[in-house]
Amino acid sequence: MKRVIGLVNARWIFIAAGCLCLAVLSGCDLITDPKLLMKPPELLSSQQSLRSAVDAYTPQEMRLQTRDGNSISSIQTADLNNDGNLEAVVFFESLKGDRNAQGMILEEEGNAWVVKQKFEAAGKNLLSLEYKDLNHDGKKEIIATFGVVDPTDPNTLAVYAYNGGQVEKILQAPYTIYLLDDLNNDDLVELTTVAFKQNNYNTVTCYQIKANNQVEPLGHLELGNSINGYLNAIAGKVTKNKHGIILDASYLTHSAYSTLIVLNDNKLVNVIDQDDNLNDMPIRSSDVNDDDILEMGRLRVPSGWEKVILDKPPRFLDYYQWDETAPSEDLKNMKLIKEQYLDPEGRFVFNFPDDLKNKITLDPNSVIDQYLRFVKLSDNEQVAEIKFIPASQWESSKNEWSMLKRDNDQIIAYKTNYGSDMIKKNIR
Repeated sequence: MKRVIGLVNARWIFIAAGCLCLAVLSGCDLITDPKLLMKPPELLSSQQSLRSAVDAYTPQEMRLQTRDGNSISSIQTADLNNDGNLEAVVFFESLKGDRNAQGMILEEEGNAWVVKQKFEAAGKNLLSLEYKDLNHDGKKEIIATFGVVDPTDPNTLAVYAYNGGQVEKILQAPYTIYLLDDLNNDDLVELTTVAFKQNNYNTVTCYQIKANNQVEPLGHLELGNSINGYLNAIAGKVTKNKHGIILDASYLTHSAYSTLIVLNDNKLVNVIDQDDNLNDMPIRSSDVNDDDILEMGRLRVPSGWEKVILDKPPRFLDYYQWDETAPSEDLKNMKLIKEQYLDPEGRFVFNFPDDLKNKITLDPNSVIDQYLRFVKLSDNEQVAEIKFIPASQWESSKNEWSMLKRDNDQIIAYKTNYGSDMIKKNIR
């Protein structure tokens, strides 16, 4: 029996020695200090900390309202008062909808967000929120917009100033559209609102925020109120040296027109007559040639098609820049920047090369949706052809034509022998 016990003990001594040997050879410790298994908790990220603070400070019977549903990640942060610390602005809406939203400013202090100010909002539900230094004092104003109950009424815009310890509402105004741009070249950003209610009013007002947060209305303009509404609004350069605002409005059933507004001597002026810029379909104004100047579009019937009656007649789309030196408000005295053929179905656009502006028409023998032939007005010289080819016939046609795009069971193709490279880059 002693011999058996001795053998067992010897066996365990052998196993223990083997394990010790393996541990030495592998460089590993058999016993790990429990303290080494414990890691300090990772610090909360700024966004996680913000989420925790917002959850903790949400008022009773209210819920967080942001620009993107209820996502905390959509909350913008910025150093509003230029003190080196980040702030976040949040709004809470009433669950019952019986009162205005409550605004709250939180500031990041170390690894936590703390509430600095609470204030009543200018409306019940937040639509948009952005921060912008409007008076060049190094501090960002809060621009918030709020919806109203009646969808036909303008919404509400409010501008707040935050100075570290106090929120001040410096402007509240009705708005349908608002734009930010330096309209009078004084290096300050003006805030312009358009407040529209169909068949009632259509008012444009330009405001400037002074260094002491005083608001000065710079201009006021009444426009026609018989439009359906606005399709597009854009602010920026309208000439090389002047900024302005272009409003693209829906009119009647399918018509539309563009209004160009500038600020002259602190007076808002509509410089384009509506009748000279009326289109039978909506056209969005934009910078079409990437020269940092905005253009307005005008549809016209190609020469030779004036008496042709079609459900979807061909259209050339001309883009113009305003010429402030022109003696007349007529669109004809504006500068033609780009001319293009607009496919009635919106499948492609043919931008005419600059050296052919006002020199091209669509051959009257062309057949819409079958074959288009673009020619010079002067001598009928062919510039380009566009053909709609059944997909089943493409293999036998592709050596002669270049594919523009596939449209269901047909190929839209083109060919040209006039400035081939230039034509190709202008058809898209």
